[in-house]
Amino acid sequence: MCESNPFSLDLQNLQNLETELCSMTARTLNFWLIKFVQEVCDKDGKPYPGRTIYQIICSLKRHLDENGRAEANMLNANMQSLTFRRVPDSEMKATHRESESLAENRTRREKEAITDDEEGLLWSKGLLGDKTAESLVYTIYFYIGKIFGLRACEHRQLRLSNFVIENNKICYRENISKTFHGGLKDLKKKPRIVTHHCHEVEESVHEPCLVQMFKQYISLVSELPKINESFYFRPSKITYKFENAPIGIHKLNSIMPFLMKEAGLEIKIAHCLRVTTATNLFRAGHQEKLIRERTGHISSALFTYEKPSNDQAMAVSKCVGPSVSKVVSLADNCFKPPSKPKEDEKFQISDEELDTFLSEVDWSKIDKEVQRRTIAE
Repeated sequence: MCESNPFSLDLQNLQNLETELCSMTARTLNFWLIKFVQEVCDKDGKPYPGRTIYQIICSLKRHLDENGRAEANMLNANMQSLTFRRVPDSEMKATHRESESLAENRTRREKEAITDDEEGLLWSKGLLGDKTAESLVYTIYFYIGKIFGLRACEHRQLRLSNFVIENNKICYRENISKTFHGGLKDLKKKPRIVTHHCHEVEESVHEPCLVQMFKQYISLVSELPKINESFYFRPSKITYKFENAPIGIHKLNSIMPFLMKEAGLEIKIAHCLRVTTATNLFRAGHQEKLIRERTGHISSALFTYEKPSNDQAMAVSKCVGPSVSKVVSLADNCFKPPSKPKEDEKFQISDEELDTFLSEVDWSKIDKEVQRRTIAE
């Protein structure tokens, strides 16, 4: 037997199924897992979708990892598992050929943007605003996520020094994020700086004014002893002030679901604010460079958040679809029968045109032709 050939198997040296999974050799695992993937099915005898098979394989891999068999990675393209990798790959392709795509089997819902109507309802119900300390911190959290496109985990990392408030502007200065850590790998990178213009400089009356709300919130929390440990603090339920207790990551992540539930809307999570930023800018027709500067995306993940509106989808369909006006015009010209001239329009000629015609006729030639025909007859 050639050891370098992954397809060559010595069946006599394979361990049977009574052997503990974690005690099996790599070649035994390769052999029996191939059989498992080819034969596994649900209680009705139907084959599982490709994604379900992949998840089962991942579960088996995790079991092996937790029991000291991390080297037995069935998903790595090494010589021992090369044969096995081809089997689930073939099964998943077969699922696609049977018109059952991976996207149809996903149970994970896509994150949806928050609509203008939903945002307006949050304001109308008093969940957003500055009437209470609780609604104020909710408003600050909501619009930091929406206008700066922060990820859910980045809210807990915010500090007071991340924001500079001017007369009509809110400036966010990034210090650490998912794509910028400030280490050796980021020496050539620059932290993100985003400026949001709340209103025009000469505009004094502006409701709701985010600049005023940010100033109000910062003035209430700037003197707290733990101001260097957090940006969000627990609002008091009795008075209009904030306690010296930072809001934890789990409480921050529960703010959006709480707001949507209180408003009687479909539950949306904190990351939906980031989706709203990208979606609204995309639908407004802004360039991708400006969208990336606002959200901080450096990968193609931005495209999953740029969700076209129905009007945009219809406009695209019209651009690539048949030109209806041209087709109708050509059809009318091709199949419309020619119009017959009216009786009074037949052989009409004016007196001037007749005189011009008679003056240009060579009557001598006509006379000779008449004489020739007369003699011939």
